[in-house]
Amino acid sequence: MKFAATVFLCTLIMISCKEVGDEQDKEHAKAPTEVATTAEKTSEIAETNTVADSALNPAKEAALFIEKVLQENQRSQEFATDHSMLHLDMFAKSGLQQITAFSDKRYPEKRAPMHYDEFILFAFKYDVAQSATKSYEAVRKMFELKEEEYVNLAEEEQQRIRKMKVDAKHGGMICQKGQYLFSLVETCRETPIGGKWEAYEDLFLSFISEPAKEVDVLNANCGQLKYTAEKRKPTHSKS
Repeated sequence: MKFAATVFLCTLIMISCKEVGDEQDKEHAKAPTEVATTAEKTSEIAETNTVADSALNPAKEAALFIEKVLQENQRSQEFATDHSMLHLDMFAKSGLQQITAFSDKRYPEKRAPMHYDEFILFAFKYDVAQSATKSYEAVRKMFELKEEEYVNLAEEEQQRIRKMKVDAKHGGMICQKGQYLFSLVETCRETPIGGKWEAYEDLFLSFISEPAKEVDVLNANCGQLKYTAEKRKPTHSKS
């Protein structure tokens, strides 16, 4: 049984890598949406929205996190809600109103970022918190599928899940606050500010969460090929 499972996983990764390569070739051919390199554009997501079910404004706090990490090198990019990009396709379109992606304007230097590991943070704004919750739960359930459940899915859905598993190979952390989903980009390299990824995740959660409260997250480590549900209690040290 262990041998069969290993063969199944290896076959899955080989097929998925080919599919992802094809997807990335398509992404390279697409022109990016508007890119801003000023701090004013970075803060727009925070200034135009309020969140009714939290004392915090998650969008504003996320913008402050970006400002701390990137300082004068911050860049933001708006995507249409129907934009096709491997990582964006992981999240439900129902109720989705806005996608903002933040990146370091020094990388890539001569073009707009196109791929997951070229960004720092994705912010998905939904119409209401319930829509954001449904999107979060859909991602969680997708990565919790057992092998016997996976093989009974339609081929199109199997193909989508294979792509999502390969997308997760870089690592990352997904969380929901109010009507927002945030996807914190991670890679197999060092963090944007140095140090360990766990400390970097804690820093982000310290900005967007309330003191003394646990946060539900979906976390993926480098090479893991899946997001796993975890509970985190950030230290709220923003230094």
